[in-house]
Amino acid sequence: MAVMAAAILLHGQAGAAQLRLSWQDAASNEDGFQIERKSGSGKFKLLATTGPDVTFYLDTNLRGATTYCYMVRAYNSAGHSQYSNPACGKTQADLSIRKTGSGTGTVLSIPPGIDCGATCTASYAVGSIVGLVAIPDAGSVLKGWKGKSHCKDGTVTMGKNVTCTAVFTLNPALPLLAATTASASASVVSSGALAAASRAASDSERSGTNGWPSSIGIFRPSTGEWFLDKNGTGSLDACRTDSCLRPLGKEGDIPVAGAWMGTQATFLGVFDPSAATWYLDLNGNGVLDGCEANACRYIYGEPGDLPVVGDWTGEGRTKIGVYRPATGEWHFDINGDGDLAGCNLNSCSRIFGGSGDLPVVGDWTGEGKTKIGVFRPGTGEWLLDFSGDGDGKSCAGQCLSLGAEGDVPVVGDWDATGADKIGVFRPGTGEWFLDLNGNGQWDRCNVDLCLGPFGQPGDLPVVGKWM
Repeated sequence: MAVMAAAILLHGQAGAAQLRLSWQDAASNEDGFQIERKSGSGKFKLLATTGPDVTFYLDTNLRGATTYCYMVRAYNSAGHSQYSNPACGKTQADLSIRKTGSGTGTVLSIPPGIDCGATCTASYAVGSIVGLVAIPDAGSVLKGWKGKSHCKDGTVTMGKNVTCTAVFTLNPALPLLAATTASASASVVSSGALAAASRAASDSERSGTNGWPSSIGIFRPSTGEWFLDKNGTGSLDACRTDSCLRPLGKEGDIPVAGAWMGTQATFLGVFDPSAATWYLDLNGNGVLDGCEANACRYIYGEPGDLPVVGDWTGEGRTKIGVYRPATGEWHFDINGDGDLAGCNLNSCSRIFGGSGDLPVVGDWTGEGKTKIGVFRPGTGEWLLDFSGDGDGKSCAGQCLSLGAEGDVPVVGDWDATGADKIGVFRPGTGEWFLDLNGNGQWDRCNVDLCLGPFGQPGDLPVVGKWM
């Protein structure tokens, strides 16, 4: 029998339900190689036979999150060589999504893979973290997740094969923009104002174009906590009714909110003005997971800048930007790459506003594209760039008045008509005064919206479509 050197198995490289083997060919007269495999505590069994001078084999259609071990030996007409050393590899884990309930919606994943929709199963490396984003269709809401404990918050650590079920239910009623008695100056909203808000929101849901009305919320810098008015009552109810989120951010951070992934739902984030650093909750689970790979961390702007976020190009996704108070400069991340250095001045920079102004942004005309503006805290004046040309030299019908000294400006689509309107948050009392009819002035609580108390001294306001 010819003497043949043993083949040596180098490694098993994991892939989606497959393992790739490679070895060194130390023989010179082999007819081929025999590959044996086992899983668990079983015995090695012949898996495949190759021809001569082959040094790799792709083993496919394997079970997810399973360890397989292999040995290789050469053979010819005279016999077999010794076995190689055993080598083992583990396949990626399978994440499967199911949808149930009376409602409908879509589930996406971060990192990509799930788009369910059509793609309801994908494979991920064992130990990786996958965020699930549930997007209800118009008229539906996400009731919650079913599955193992790690499915419940929409964040899955892939230790084994996992199945998570998104439960969508039909929304029994739109959250009315109801108001509560906040103080002598903030009386209950009239039935006419409530009816107008409810009718606009209902029309929006039927058309599927504008989505839900904007709702209020606050960020508490001292603790990093967020409190969101998810049921739309305008007052801070119990956490089981509204949304009380764990800390995201710290003292000194400025809250931001946007549709970072192009969904209808608004997700959270913070901007650290001391370092011009952004931290965005891309998957909407209220946790900055994935930031170790800089997946949710951006450095954009300069220390001292103020954050602004908007859909600068009208493509349906919120991007970041900054306002420079000392110069009135605006810089917009047009392409969404988080790189300020590559900005084309004609497309992503503006001069609008002056010293002491606070930046505000919104889709003032309902065209789907965010435009800029400023609020002057000392006078309660608003100067909004309706035309989008960055010309702030003359009011030309763009100067509005709402608010008092010490108020903080807020912007939102209060009646779900598609056009953003102005409002203010009064930190000392937790009251909110919102221009429901969009005429740019305060018409008292029986016409516009008075909400609260929602918040306490030191809180910072946020607005979004929390769904």
